[in-house]
Amino acid sequence: ATPRKRRGGMESELGHALASTGTSNQWSMLDGVTTKVNKKLPKDMQVTPRQLDAFLQQVGDAELRKHGIWRTSFGAKYMPIIVVNPALGRIL
Repeated sequence: ATPRKRRGGMESELGHALASTGTSNQWSMLDGVTTKVNKKLPKDMQVTPRQLDAFLQQVGDAELRKHGIWRTSFGAKYMPIIVVNPALGRIL
């Protein structure tokens, strides 16, 4: 199930939930970030780590950085790591 959207990309409910999820300025595993994001979403909109990663790739690195989100991948075999720092995104 794909999450429903108010708007596309970072303006969607998933985008807002992700942007408001902090990782204490540390790189975090995708599954940990997914757990935090899902706590901010209604039950019927919760996502899997793969769905969140697909969303991140769809939005793109440049747009993510505007919101203080960075994603680093180590290839298809491994889950990416993510850092979310909304304060840094606001000053960029």
